[in-house]
Amino acid sequence: MTFARSTTPAPAAVADDGDVSGIYLYEDRLGVLSLDCDSGYVLKSIDLGFPKVRDNTQDRAMQDGSFDVTYLVGSRAVSLAFVLDGSKSPTGGTQRLLDRLAAYCYPMVRPTLYWLPVGEPDQRKLALRGVDCPALIDNVKYPAVVAQFVSGAPMIESADEHVQIIPFNTGVPSPGRHYWFVYNKSYPVGGAGEGAVQIVNAGSATASWWARIYGPCNTPTLEINDTQMTFSRLGGLTLAAGSYVEIRSRERTITADNGESRYPYYDFTAGVWPVLLPGPNAVRYYGVSAGAESVVEFHWNDAWV
Repeated sequence: MTFARSTTPAPAAVADDGDVSGIYLYEDRLGVLSLDCDSGYVLKSIDLGFPKVRDNTQDRAMQDGSFDVTYLVGSRAVSLAFVLDGSKSPTGGTQRLLDRLAAYCYPMVRPTLYWLPVGEPDQRKLALRGVDCPALIDNVKYPAVVAQFVSGAPMIESADEHVQIIPFNTGVPSPGRHYWFVYNKSYPVGGAGEGAVQIVNAGSATASWWARIYGPCNTPTLEINDTQMTFSRLGGLTLAAGSYVEIRSRERTITADNGESRYPYYDFTAGVWPVLLPGPNAVRYYGVSAGAESVVEFHWNDAWV
């Protein structure tokens, strides 16, 4: 794997020119660690691994074979192998380089690995947790070290988060489903089917997302690829103008703008938590009623396996 040089800064942590190496680690407290020769880290190899498959099988009774409904994955192992160049160290030795790298491998911190593959327009990232950092001091001037991590959120993601505003849909929410009432306003048809907005996950794996539904609205429904999240329990969720409810698919949380849970309003018996599939996805927002300023603010990162 080769890396282009990136001009996209990590969050509030790089020099004023924003120029960092094509691969680096970032953590809120530790800042940025550029993993390039100019910084003393001669990268020999990188192994991004593959997420561990979570087998879900059951033997067939009285016959060969098994029922296999496996579709989920677990964590993935990541390792970065370096030769340390002490001449690039602020102290002129390798110990400072090793200490700096080992800090990102400490299991209490949660660094993120950023890189820009050659030929790709955008950076990618992967959340990590340190496992080990063995160093082989067989060459005092150029020792070898391997930084080892595990990723509990195993999908590689685009470094930049995308956002799309989805207006309230006053038309028919999906084929074959009709309502007796008629709205007095309309929106232009989106590019992903009637009343839908097209959200494109440019990666190769299902992607997590988060969204805010802004009021005023009554009994809102967020639909992703015909999977509906309807807030119709307990008489239906009502949002006043200027208020919102925040939905996070990875954490499985539904909270109001004051931090209180709104999960009891979600009719979870009608479906499962929807995900963004690779490629185009049809996303709709509708409900019993809504004001003109009621919209969904939809956020996602492209995801790769």
